[in-house]
Amino acid sequence: MAVGAQQMTSNTSPESIPLGSSLSPGTNQTSWLSPSGLFAFGFYPEGGKYAVGIWLVGNPNKTVIWTANRHDPLVDSNSSIVFTPYALVVQTDQGGQPNPIISWQKQADSASMLDSGNFVIYKFLYDPSNVNWQSFDFPTDTLVVDQHLLNYKELVSSKSPVDHSSGRFHVVMQDDGNLVAYGINSFYANTDAYWATNTQGESNDTYTLVQDRVALFFEDGHVTLRANNSDPDQKSILLTLDYDGNFRLYLHSFINGDASNSNVSVRWSAQNSSCDIKGFCGLNSFCKVTDEKAGCDCFPGFDFVDESHDFLGCYRRSNYEQHCRAEESALSFIIVHMRSTTIRGYPYSVIPLSLEECSRSCLDDCHCEAALHVNDICEKNKRPIMYAAKTPDNSSTVLIKKLMPAPPGKPEGPNQHVTKRKKMLILLLSISLGSFAVLCCLIAVFSFLMYHHQVHKYERLAKVPTLGPAQEFSLQSFSYNELEKATGGFREKLHKGSLWTVYKGAISDGKRPVAVKKLEREVEEGEQEFRAEMATVGRTHHKNLVRLLGFCKENSRKILVYEYLKMDPGESSVQC
Repeated sequence: MAVGAQQMTSNTSPESIPLGSSLSPGTNQTSWLSPSGLFAFGFYPEGGKYAVGIWLVGNPNKTVIWTANRHDPLVDSNSSIVFTPYALVVQTDQGGQPNPIISWQKQADSASMLDSGNFVIYKFLYDPSNVNWQSFDFPTDTLVVDQHLLNYKELVSSKSPVDHSSGRFHVVMQDDGNLVAYGINSFYANTDAYWATNTQGESNDTYTLVQDRVALFFEDGHVTLRANNSDPDQKSILLTLDYDGNFRLYLHSFINGDASNSNVSVRWSAQNSSCDIKGFCGLNSFCKVTDEKAGCDCFPGFDFVDESHDFLGCYRRSNYEQHCRAEESALSFIIVHMRSTTIRGYPYSVIPLSLEECSRSCLDDCHCEAALHVNDICEKNKRPIMYAAKTPDNSSTVLIKKLMPAPPGKPEGPNQHVTKRKKMLILLLSISLGSFAVLCCLIAVFSFLMYHHQVHKYERLAKVPTLGPAQEFSLQSFSYNELEKATGGFREKLHKGSLWTVYKGAISDGKRPVAVKKLEREVEEGEQEFRAEMATVGRTHHKNLVRLLGFCKENSRKILVYEYLKMDPGESSVQC
């Protein structure tokens, strides 16, 4: 396939931006334009305030392709960008400490906004061979033509079309040469990916996105978006990881190069439906399409964590565990059949059973909260229920275990059986009290002795070493020094994301391998992810799902400690 440079070119040299130049949303100079006027760097409005980034100029809306410091707070109209020798800084009229949004090591002399969509800082006056910094090296959610995505680099989706801070999905250029899409909180197992180029181990390979016109070109440990220039209407091509997790290729056409007269079309998308994207809906919920729009709903017996944000998932409204441990627990539950629904999570049991047998097996199994029945195969799942969606056919059925409603006039809850026994005991004591007063006294003494005996019995059981340490039943709190020692000073890195870095380590005197997930930047989204992961993953126990062992929260440090798991040979690798 013949590939070439970005079609959007200009005969005019890029305008040199000298040191000391400034921009402000409160003045006429709000941005620096490329020679063609189609790309701009500067302030763009967002949520009543302003962010700093690069956008493709269009009518009626701008298309943001890059954002500086996505987790920084938005700024007011009295702010300004100033070009200094070692940084672009944002400062306000009220004074205060200037905030660097872009910085570099060697003194700069000039900058330019190029027609390629690249914003460049030069060591010397517009000398392409002396680049201090360029936006192409730090992509956010979009690639433009001739832009590289290096190994270990990633594109992270925006939160929404009007909020360009980091969202819930990312596309990672892995060191095996495969470009893969995951949910932001996944464990990077093969089963967590919802799209991939499947180019592992191949070199100089192209992965065609749109016929023969646009392709991803893999070479020397990076991937590049390439396009030919045979289409006269082609002006700008953008490959964007959208807020919903879908990877889409957009074609922006401009009539006579006029940005005010533009047309935008989607030429390719990684998935046909949002429900095909793992993680589009949160835990214990399923994706469904209504009127051609994807949304999330809770399984029976579950409620939304936040009804205004249905993608955050659901929680069980009753205490399932106490009911399951009660006597005759199967009588407390019913099985709800949801046809044309699937689960793509981590089943702990896969056995051939009929639909009726699968229902009965899940009902009798205290560990089973949901089961997938497809082609006479029964896959039983613990909570959380992951990657669930409605399907266009009825070949699969999801079985949900739901607490049976209490009879009218009677309380529903885990203490129902205990309440019945107490009432019966009171009745028997009342009948016997008149004629067997002495016997009742003996029974009371005997009951006290039995209670005393049981207390000592449980105390002895608690000290039995074969029951395992307390850490197996609850999350362990680690100190920062312990984790620093366990990881050898956070030396061996397993993965680096936009907020978290995962390190390999060992606890229990080096006998137990763990994966230590460390929050690198103190931001509001990091705190929310830390709490959410503590709340959900900490309750998850499954042979194929990495288990949360403990945490560290000292001052601004936030660290999670997971079991480092590798499956037996012959199975796919599942690691943290």
